[in-house]
Amino acid sequence: MYNFLNLINEKKTFITQTFANLLIQLGITYWVAFKASIGTVNRYGIFGVLALFITQLWIIFSLHETKNLGVQFALFTVFSVISGMFLNFVKDRNYNAVKTAIQVVALVYRDWETNP
Repeated sequence: MYNFLNLINEKKTFITQTFANLLIQLGITYWVAFKASIGTVNRYGIFGVLALFITQLWIIFSLHETKNLGVQFALFTVFSVISGMFLNFVKDRNYNAVKTAIQVVALVYRDWETNP
């Protein structure tokens, strides 16, 4: 048990950065899906939606090859924007599911910061 707690303390910075990045990406996805006019995928047609889907697949596979954190963050941001566009396309105006996901991540992040 001591080794596990020691490992967690050593990885605290990494875990904190991961949760912070997750909160940022959730915020971007939420904003594009529910607030921005860029989120309306309907006007792009089937080829536009297919291009966005292929772009997301390319991002997923290219993240494995990229070691630069700035490039990874930029790719995650583009991925979040596209995810928000897809969420806008299929949403049923139920904001509670997305708000709950953001709140859970924020609470876990806050709890991690106060009780490492």
